[in-house]
Amino acid sequence: MSKRVVLVSHGFQPNYEKGFANGLADNGVAVTLIGSDRTLCEDLRRTIEFVNLRGSQNPARSAFRKAIGLLSYIVRLYYYVATRRPAIVHLNGLLLGGVGPGAVLELLLLRLLSKRLWLTVHNIVPHDSGKGADRLLASIYRIPSLLIVHTERAASELAARFGISVARIVIMEHGVDDIPDHGEPGVGEMQGQDEGRLRVLLFGAVMRYKGVDILLEALEYCAQPVSVSIVGVPRERRYESEIEALMASVAPRHRVKWRKSFVPEGEVSLVFEGADVVVLPYRHIDQSGVLFTAFRFGVPVICFEVGSFSSSVPEFAGIVVTQRTPEGLGRALMTFATRRVDFDRVRITSHARSKAWSSTVQVLLPMIGNES
Repeated sequence: MSKRVVLVSHGFQPNYEKGFANGLADNGVAVTLIGSDRTLCEDLRRTIEFVNLRGSQNPARSAFRKAIGLLSYIVRLYYYVATRRPAIVHLNGLLLGGVGPGAVLELLLLRLLSKRLWLTVHNIVPHDSGKGADRLLASIYRIPSLLIVHTERAASELAARFGISVARIVIMEHGVDDIPDHGEPGVGEMQGQDEGRLRVLLFGAVMRYKGVDILLEALEYCAQPVSVSIVGVPRERRYESEIEALMASVAPRHRVKWRKSFVPEGEVSLVFEGADVVVLPYRHIDQSGVLFTAFRFGVPVICFEVGSFSSSVPEFAGIVVTQRTPEGLGRALMTFATRRVDFDRVRITSHARSKAWSSTVQVLLPMIGNES
């Protein structure tokens, strides 16, 4: 298979772009990954061509430097695509233009400059989209020649809500990164000072739709002492203040700490392996990479019944909460505390191994081979 796929993520989730690229490369696909300073290039397969067009994504940069950096990236990206004319350009991250007119222009230009344009749709309606987004989304979804989604639910919604032909939609399960050979279940960053407590982890950028506030309010319904570790950069100043206020009001029997920084790849295993359970009290979502990262390290989950979580969480791997309230989550935490031995970490890891990126991307191979 000689046709080259150019993957563009705009800096979206380094682990996702790495896993996707490695999965294709493992199946003999020629891959160019357009990345940034955050790209985990040292973990890429040797056959992958890495091109750093995005550069720095340091949030501490001034607004001027961010603007100049973004403009430079856009110019370099379009020049690269126009001069290389790759067989397939695959946008597997978020659009720079969000769901506004800029996104339509972005896709139109890439479709014009490339032979084929593919788009991975992570959430059919992006988080916290404003009113009237459907009309723009309908235009956005009609531009690429192929749309990739991670769940049947997402495919059905694309077809029903936006009138997209099923022939242009491919369901590709979210993949799981390489399973580590090191580390013992239950030993990690949260071990030691939290002996005797239920160790709960919330991982990833902190945004309102992820329901961190719901978890903190749920602690009121937990007689079992809980140690909560929030690991993620806040994205909304107002929500950050709300979370800090809730942390200050948590009952003394519980402990809550917040690590407001990006976690290097080498430390991710310590963060997850030290937790008894990963909690996902999302208000809305289709699918979550954090869920599969938890499985990768053998950690069970407690999640709300939203999106495709119900079909993604086997009974041996966690609890799906139907009562999506602080009280419902509090009861689930208590249930987990009494049943934690029922969740076999070895079995969870084995389940994750069956979802390896090298397997999940195989649904795309016939289309890559048929592109011209």
